[in-house]
Amino acid sequence: MTYTRGRNEAKYHTMDSTILLKLINRSKDQSNSEVVIFQENVAENFRPHTVAWTVLRNVERDDYFYFEYSPIIEVGMCQSMGSGRMPRMTEVEPGLAYEVVDDISGQALRLSERWVGDPSRVEVFNEHSTGVFDTNCYRSGSLLATKESLMPGGIAAFQFQSCLNFAVVSEMEDLDEVTEGGIIDSYHLLDVTTTLNLGFMTSADIIMTGGGSGPDAEPFQFTLENAKFHDIDI
Repeated sequence: MTYTRGRNEAKYHTMDSTILLKLINRSKDQSNSEVVIFQENVAENFRPHTVAWTVLRNVERDDYFYFEYSPIIEVGMCQSMGSGRMPRMTEVEPGLAYEVVDDISGQALRLSERWVGDPSRVEVFNEHSTGVFDTNCYRSGSLLATKESLMPGGIAAFQFQSCLNFAVVSEMEDLDEVTEGGIIDSYHLLDVTTTLNLGFMTSADIIMTGGGSGPDAEPFQFTLENAKFHDIDI
């Protein structure tokens, strides 16, 4: 994930349909906390682990960070317990199915004729005869979710709501460091997470508040300000 930070306003441009977000730290925290941003793959019935999509480090008071939320989802495959990788990530469309097959280069991800019942869901089938693959899902070039060890005949499903989850590392027990693309235990996030809905937005400020020390300490919270939306014809 690429983001910019600073204390002075700057002109910033995004691609069409990409949401520009600006996180501003107005908390009382003085410990240079790290903010973890992630999405849940709601296609999985059991989700014990979550991928840290974006990690903002050393978030000092009055700092701000720009980052982008692209509507485009990409899928990449790599061999489990091996170094073989497909040549590039493939842009996928919700509501469609894809399959891994033998190709002249080894493996390829192609559009499948299978029907997907949910228009917001992407499904990936392993039709390779012997290969076992990790299926990785990306947003804005950063790992968003993963399905490990997809066996021949297996299926990986990805589905995300139009919202982002925010948590502060210093509030999580047993987590000394979180890295982008790393797996974090979802159970550590249940009580320290703020969920913000981004539906139909083009840009917004995300205000981080709370923190502090001693009896005056408050839970960290994230709220939306200055939200702008797409024009919608009714």
